[in-house]
Amino acid sequence: HPRPHSAFRIPPTTLRTPQQGPVSARYTPLSPRKGASHLRPCTLTRRAVSYGLFDYSETPLCSSTSLFSSADGGGADSDLNRLQTLLNLAIEREDYAEAAQVRDKIRIVTGNSGGEGGWAKIGVSEWLADRGERMGFAMPTQVQRNAMQAITDEADTVIRSPTGSGKTLAYLMPMLAGLSDDLLDEDISKYLNKFIDGGREPSREVREETSKKTPMGIIVVPSKELGTQVSILIYQLLGGHRNNPTMLPVRIEQKHVPGSKTNMFTYKGPRSVKVVGVLDAESLNASMPVSDYGLDILNGVHLVVTTPDNLAAIADRGHLDLPNCRFLVVDEADECMRRYPDELASIFNHVGSPVAKDGRTRVKIFAGASISTSQVEDAVDNGW
Repeated sequence: HPRPHSAFRIPPTTLRTPQQGPVSARYTPLSPRKGASHLRPCTLTRRAVSYGLFDYSETPLCSSTSLFSSADGGGADSDLNRLQTLLNLAIEREDYAEAAQVRDKIRIVTGNSGGEGGWAKIGVSEWLADRGERMGFAMPTQVQRNAMQAITDEADTVIRSPTGSGKTLAYLMPMLAGLSDDLLDEDISKYLNKFIDGGREPSREVREETSKKTPMGIIVVPSKELGTQVSILIYQLLGGHRNNPTMLPVRIEQKHVPGSKTNMFTYKGPRSVKVVGVLDAESLNASMPVSDYGLDILNGVHLVVTTPDNLAAIADRGHLDLPNCRFLVVDEADECMRRYPDELASIFNHVGSPVAKDGRTRVKIFAGASISTSQVEDAVDNGW
C-alpha cells in the first residue's frame, strides 16, 4: 500500500516519527487500529510536519510533537494531495468545469478554494513561482507545502510520499527558493564586471572573486536514471528546454512548441547557474581537474546531481568542497542507505559541521516513498 504523504522536521539531535496507519491502493485512509501506539518512546524534543493519517489510539500525542498540517476524513476525496494534483492537471488541460468540481472538493477538506494559494503564497521566489506555473505545476500539493515550510525554517527534513506525488519538487522548490538571492546577485555581479571590462568575459580570478562558494546544493540519487530525471527537471526550472541537444541528442516531439509558455523569453530567473550530473564513469573522469587529464566540469558548479559512490570518490579526491553546500538532499534515501551505507558515511563525514562555510545553516533532506522510521533513526544515530 502507498504510504501517506508526509514531511517531518528533524532537529539536530533526533527524531521519533509516528507509526503510519494502513491506507488503501487509492490512498484512502482507513479506520485507525484501536489501541495501536502511534508514537515510539521519545526522549528528545522534535516537531513533525505531516500530511496523512497517524495511527491514532487513546493515548494522546507526546507533548513535544506538533502536528502542523493534516487531512482527516473518510473516502478517497479526503486525500488532499491527490485532489491538488487533479486540480493542477485540470487547469493545465483548461478543463475549467472539472477544475471547479475538484476545487469544491478541496474546499470541503480545507475550507478554502485552492489549498491556501499558489507557490508565491508559500514563500517561493516570484521568478520560480512563475516558472513552476508555466511548467504546469499551477499550485503546490500538500506534501510540497509542508516540505516548503519545514525546509525554509532551516530544519533537517524527511519527505515521505508515494511515487508520483511530487517529492522531487517538494525539495527542489524550497532549495532553489533558498538559493535564489545568491544566484541572482551572482548574475548581476558577472554582468557588471563584463560591462566594466568593455564587454569582455572576466578573467578566472575575477570570476572566482565574485562567485559564491560552491557547490550550493548537492542531490544524491541511487541510480543514473533517476539522476537524469532530476537533472532535467532542475534544468527546466532554471529556464532550459527539454529539447536542448546538449542534454538529449534525440529530439522529443512536443505539440504547440511555437509560443510555448516555457520558452526562454518568459524566463525571469538567474541565467548563469551551473548544474552538473556525475552519474557514471565517464562523467566522474570528466570531473577531475585538467592536471589529472579531466575536464574540470565541477569548477564553479552550483548544483550537483550524483550517486553516492561517485560523490564519495569526488570528495575523497578533493575535487569538490562539500562543506560549502547549503542543501544536501538524499533522494530515494531508503535505497541509497541500503546499497551505499559506507559511501553515505564518507559523504556526511566530508560535509562535517551543520553550518556551511558561509556561516549559514545547512539543511539536510531525505526523501523517499518507503523510507522507514528505523532508517531515519539510524541516520540520526550515525550523525548524518
